[in-house]
Amino acid sequence: MELVQNGGAATDYALQPRLRMRGSRLVVAPFVFVMLLHCASNDAQDQDGEGPAASHTAASCAARWNPAWQQGPDASNTWVEVGISGGTVVSAYLEVVGVAVVPLQQRGGTWVGAPRSRIETGAWVVVHATNATGERAQTQVFGYLSESQPLGACASACVPSCRARACGGDGCGGSCGTCAAGQTCVDGACYGGGDVGGTCWSPAWHQTTDANNWWAEYATADAGVTSASLEVVGGRTVPLALTWDAWIGPTGARIETGAEVVLHAAKGTTTARTRPFKYLVDKRPSIVCPGDDGAPGVRMVGRGDTSDPARPKFGWPGARIIARFTGTAVSVKLDEESLYVGPSRWDVIVDGVRTSTLTPAPGVGTYTLATGLPDTMHTVELYRRTEGMIGTTQFLGYTFPNGGQLLSPPAPPTRRIEFLGDSTTNGHGNECTSPDQPFSGATQNERMAFSGIVARELGADHHDISVSGKGVYVNYHRADTVVFDQLFMRAMPNDPAPPWDFARFSPDVVWMNLGGNDWDQESLETPAPDLTAYTNKYAALVELVRSKYPTAHFFCSVTSSLNDVYPVGWNVLTSQRAAVTNVVNARVAAGDTKIYRYEFARATRDRDLTGCAYHTNLALHRRMADEVLAQIKAKTGW
Repeated sequence: MELVQNGGAATDYALQPRLRMRGSRLVVAPFVFVMLLHCASNDAQDQDGEGPAASHTAASCAARWNPAWQQGPDASNTWVEVGISGGTVVSAYLEVVGVAVVPLQQRGGTWVGAPRSRIETGAWVVVHATNATGERAQTQVFGYLSESQPLGACASACVPSCRARACGGDGCGGSCGTCAAGQTCVDGACYGGGDVGGTCWSPAWHQTTDANNWWAEYATADAGVTSASLEVVGGRTVPLALTWDAWIGPTGARIETGAEVVLHAAKGTTTARTRPFKYLVDKRPSIVCPGDDGAPGVRMVGRGDTSDPARPKFGWPGARIIARFTGTAVSVKLDEESLYVGPSRWDVIVDGVRTSTLTPAPGVGTYTLATGLPDTMHTVELYRRTEGMIGTTQFLGYTFPNGGQLLSPPAPPTRRIEFLGDSTTNGHGNECTSPDQPFSGATQNERMAFSGIVARELGADHHDISVSGKGVYVNYHRADTVVFDQLFMRAMPNDPAPPWDFARFSPDVVWMNLGGNDWDQESLETPAPDLTAYTNKYAALVELVRSKYPTAHFFCSVTSSLNDVYPVGWNVLTSQRAAVTNVVNARVAAGDTKIYRYEFARATRDRDLTGCAYHTNLALHRRMADEVLAQIKAKTGW
């Protein structure tokens, strides 16, 4: 990240460290500068275009001209529009404090201009103007687009403030809010049971006016908070630092408005977290107390065999084992069964960042996942890259050396997706460097397959029920008679017992990408499947899935690698299109309004199918993910 000072080149505002006014101090995270504000007799430099000469100057409050300021109706992140009333204005410009100047021109009754780069919502800005008699005026520093009627620099009116206050008065006769039933307002903070029905440490948080998609900022009047962080549900964790009277921090990457987030706080060894809430939308999130759903524990995502709760077993790709803890280190104990070209592979993710890939040795072993961490709250996650034929893994627990403690797990997202598929869905061979490279567990990465990418980017939990070589009616290896409808009912891919309990996971979206193995040729003597028999089996599988998930959006896709050239004479693409189309149309005609047919863009062999044995490569997985994301968003509104 680059700090642009006077004399440097201007950069995109989204990459700028945040500049913050606190009385007479201008604070830029993570550095703090103390500046003396002075009255200026000249306009800011470089008004002919944006430039780094922008530097906020305070107006002289002996000025006789004090116009009124109003954000225009068409103002946006890429278009400045300001109304200035109270005299004849002859020139004006917008100053992005410490970053750039945007010259404005009069259009109708407002002053307008286009910045060279996007101005983020909440960025500190000042509007300057000069009237016909040469008098100058300016606004106070205000948050761009978040304050529509900025005050003049010489205004003496009472300025209400709810910073660091969730309840009580705003200093000007107004209210900063009221507490929930059973809570008491003490110095701007709500204490007591509230909506969680009991008593616990419950620091009351509220979002401040400075928060935006690139900058997290929350305040609490509870002075006991010693550390805080913002968790993007299903993604990274943003550490927050106490600066003046708010907990703040750059998000590192844009957090979309409405994304599910959770605030975490600690007071010594006591912790608290909010319920999941929508970023920039829900401004006063509520606290979850122990005894509600905040007990220490591990969150496990994906199907598995939990008949022995102390030794849950995983085999499906995309399974995740997630915990939150305090301390400086974390280890895990696993029991690995290595199968075909195994053992299993698990990505290690600490505080939202992948740090390594763990390859457990066969048998029981303990593995260090992270050391030397700051002594505060952290998240750890194991993410299963490989499918069940590579190996199965039993989880025997996380340990936290040096006095670390397991906390309540991160909150689960509300979005759920289930993928039903084969080697394309589970990332088989997607990390091979050429089609001739032998497949192994090291070359499979479900996290970078289209299924893993889609779930991650939508902030959703997902189950990936996919096995390489499996088909709807017949498998690639025709002698293998266990086809997909049998696999769908299992808790583990390699074992029919125990059966899966469908009450444990009800997806909002099902994406089925099957049929490639039915229409592939194990040898030159392998006959093509009968199209009518295949279509009937496809329809029966759709009926089975729909019976388990009656309200889900259900996508039936024609995968990207099919064509009418190979195998010779089979007309694979035409046949698969016909089967999927006929099944989906029949269900729509019968009243199923949430089932859809989708055909992926066609793959090119030399460009897209360069994984092991001509499987989908990473670049094609990325493009397939983009297609799936567009379809799911269009149907769900996510």
